[in-house]
Amino acid sequence: MIIQGNVNGKRVSSKDLEAQLQKAVRGGAKELTVRADGQHGIGGRIWPQFGRVKVTIEGTAGQRIGGMGMDGTEIVVNGSTSDDTGWLNCGAVITVLGDVANGAHNAAAQGKLYVQGGGGARCGTGGEAACTGRCGEEVARRRIEPAPAIGRLFFGRRWE
Repeated sequence: MIIQGNVNGKRVSSKDLEAQLQKAVRGGAKELTVRADGQHGIGGRIWPQFGRVKVTIEGTAGQRIGGMGMDGTEIVVNGSTSDDTGWLNCGAVITVLGDVANGAHNAAAQGKLYVQGGGGARCGTGGEAACTGRCGEEVARRRIEPAPAIGRLFFGRRWE
């Protein structure tokens, strides 16, 4: 199923896109593609009651992609994301095939964040995070003392 973030040249609000996504999942959809246009919070708050749910995001992803993501939810972003990707993640597996901005996986309780590119400041302060690129200041500061200023992380440990 495809959910459009822009219909007839008009951007769909984040609230309306979220309602469409939730309705599709409640209706039994297991694989969804969102063609985003800057909407916030895509893929978060999905409660996969009827089995695992995979959300693929294409286009411009807004802030807090996968925020409050639940166990049983997989989110794949084909590109980079804005601030707070995976914020308060409660179990979702999020893969970003690009860069993440500041606060990615910040305050995550569980779940995983995989980043093909680099990350901004205050990334990976909870849950498990893996970044193959360069990371900004205070990465994983709540799990590693002293915090690595710039480096590569894998589940909160520096790659050498």
